[in-house]
Amino acid sequence: MHGTNVTNGEALSSSFMSDSGPVRAACPEDDFMDLTYHPDLERLCFDADGRFTPYFIQRLRSKRIDLGVPYRFLGYFFRLNWGTIRKWETGATRRCSGGMRKYLMAFLAGDFDDRIKKCKWRGDKLSGLRDLPPDMRNALCRASNAYIICGNFPVLRRNMLASMKETIRSVMGRLINLKE
Repeated sequence: MHGTNVTNGEALSSSFMSDSGPVRAACPEDDFMDLTYHPDLERLCFDADGRFTPYFIQRLRSKRIDLGVPYRFLGYFFRLNWGTIRKWETGATRRCSGGMRKYLMAFLAGDFDDRIKKCKWRGDKLSGLRDLPPDMRNALCRASNAYIICGNFPVLRRNMLASMKETIRSVMGRLINLKE
């Protein structure tokens, strides 16, 4: 895909850290990033009325999972509520602002991959997730999202954690008892 450079307004700070210091979020106000316009990708991702296509929905989800990042990470990265990312992935919300389009296209095209891979998100073990197979990353992201959604239901959260701990204990016990 060919493209042209796009530059935007004022810079913002970030809660992400890389080995070399703070990493800023990729939001419409950033001026530190020249974005490449991806017209071919944009035509695949948006219909004539500006709604997300099924291709966009599938590509956004697979890109997020391939990078091993949860909804909350992308929400912060794009300066959005994490639920917006989830709604885009499920098709519950079918549009975004025109300004956000170029950032989503840059994300899907891989323009932010290096920056995302350098991020450490406030104690989360994102770097370790990248070393896991995609199906395991997907399962961990689903578990994380389920835990967050249960925020107003502490008993459900405790039960979920207890079930996960018991499953891990059981698997590790079987692993220890394996004979070569």
